[in-house]
Amino acid sequence: MPTLIDLQSRFIDYLTGESNSLESSVVDQGNVSIEVRLNIYKNAYHIRLSQALETDHEILGLYLGDELFDRMAADFIDNYPSTYTSLRHFGNQLPGFLQAVETFNQYPVISELALFERRLLDVFDASEADRIPFSTLQKIPPEDWPDITFRFHPSTELFVSGWNCVEIWKALKDKRTPPTAINDDNGHWLLWRGIDRLSEFRKLEEDEFAILSLGLEGHSFASMCESLLQWHKEEQAGMMSLQYLSTWFEQGIIIATVVD
Repeated sequence: MPTLIDLQSRFIDYLTGESNSLESSVVDQGNVSIEVRLNIYKNAYHIRLSQALETDHEILGLYLGDELFDRMAADFIDNYPSTYTSLRHFGNQLPGFLQAVETFNQYPVISELALFERRLLDVFDASEADRIPFSTLQKIPPEDWPDITFRFHPSTELFVSGWNCVEIWKALKDKRTPPTAINDDNGHWLLWRGIDRLSEFRKLEEDEFAILSLGLEGHSFASMCESLLQWHKEEQAGMMSLQYLSTWFEQGIIIATVVD
């Protein structure tokens, strides 16, 4: 007699199409065939996974339309059966899948749209942390400022796109006709969960993206200011860095300042 673990493993193999060996362990009750009874579970499994993708990728679904989205979901489920105990992470491989499959990879904006939605999920689910006001920075002696490093809220994410996927996402979210997909040479975005616990995002200029990237990597304030010399004169770099810092504090993405 097979063990419970063996039965569970064979059941998963049946649901994912790996094997039909489970049928031999199911009692025939006569009224409904073993095959039909097992298919009820298999169909329910596929429907639930498809619903999880629809929930996580509402805007992608609107962009593709019902028929194409259903085809995509079915193919994805067949190629990436769930290995997680939570449906929250089931679609993690979806952007890569869309990049690899010929039906979709001719339109790179589709995979970027899926990736943007997954980043928004990460932002929403990130852990909470107390935020600090700009006055905290003002209390640090000026001579210590070059050595300051910053700790950012766990929901803080940077997103880089090569297409106007975010503009498409916003249009569909607002129930407007989405713009035509075009290349975006300045697709730099900041994503975070605000003080009101709502996910937010805004586009960044290249200089702010660069200085914020350094900050997230733990570089000192002096290094962050120095990076701005690629875009600004020395007398302007300090002013711009303070302006950006003020904005980040206002948005609530800084949770600590550290002086080494």
